[in-house]
Amino acid sequence: LNLYTQVRDRLAASPGVTAVSFGEFGPYSNSNASTNVSVDGYHPTEDENMDADTNNVAPGFFHTLGIPLLEGREFTSADIPGAARVVVVNEAFVKRFLRGRGAIGVHMEKGAGGPLNLQIIGVVRNAQLGDLRAVVSPCYYIPFSQATKPAEAAQQAVFLVRSASNAAMLPPAIRRLLGMLDSALPVTNMETMHV
Repeated sequence: LNLYTQVRDRLAASPGVTAVSFGEFGPYSNSNASTNVSVDGYHPTEDENMDADTNNVAPGFFHTLGIPLLEGREFTSADIPGAARVVVVNEAFVKRFLRGRGAIGVHMEKGAGGPLNLQIIGVVRNAQLGDLRAVVSPCYYIPFSQATKPAEAAQQAVFLVRSASNAAMLPPAIRRLLGMLDSALPVTNMETMHV
């Protein structure tokens, strides 16, 4: 995680860059993860599908992608291992599992049968980050820094860079910058998108 934080800070200091963040999965990457969930106050029927998509993301992820925050707050640098475990959910999650109840402060957990020790702190607008033709699924986001234990291997990271300058000039500038940080650092699948 320290390396990813260094990369983010270097990218953020680059000319023309207005926002930077990263996540385990990026938009339209044909990669995602899902788990079943338990939500306080929601009582599933027998054999009900309780799956929700999930993504581990760094502070600024929603802002960088232009996904509006509807309630609560985004993740910050204070959401670290040892701090209260928190999640941000999308509108589809609220509609599916909260059914008109307020989301902020509700507790949930990945899986079933364990303590509900993830607290919802924010709600973001639905965003179609996968198949553009699919219905947006319920999704919950976990702070990247809280997603693994310190002894575990770091997850993959997809960096998101918002720029006010010429998009064609950004990829070579990013490659140079990361090469100065670590010449062995792989930089793959760079693409531009408009948000």
